[in-house]
Amino acid sequence: MKVCVERCFNAAHYMPVRGEVLLHGHTYKLVACVEGDVGKDSMVIDFLVLKDVVEEVIKQFDYSLIIPRRDLGKVSIKGPFKVKYAVVDGEWASTEVLASTICGLVKERLKGVKGVYVRLYETYDSFVECEC
Repeated sequence: MKVCVERCFNAAHYMPVRGEVLLHGHTYKLVACVEGDVGKDSMVIDFLVLKDVVEEVIKQFDYSLIIPRRDLGKVSIKGPFKVKYAVVDGEWASTEVLASTICGLVKERLKGVKGVYVRLYETYDSFVECEC
């Protein structure tokens, strides 16, 4: 059985788009699910626990510029605003890499679940799904 929660967060990244590397942002929608057996408490997982874990994970990406580790120290943004960076492993900070990263971070924090599934929407009609 799967138990799922949805959350949204805002972030920017840069990607090659039609021959140029462009900085842009998204309001991502995350659907995070865990699979497991129904326990003695009649639940797979308490929704509050899953919500807390997902919120803890996405907090590090919310209102950040997501950059690939290879660019750490190469990117600098200055202005009259707070600058927050989030680092991912991958050639680019693509939605695929971000979904896989989030899936792994959720799984690290939850013990005893059979699997973690993530659907990450970059736009209302474009998403990535992964399992870890």
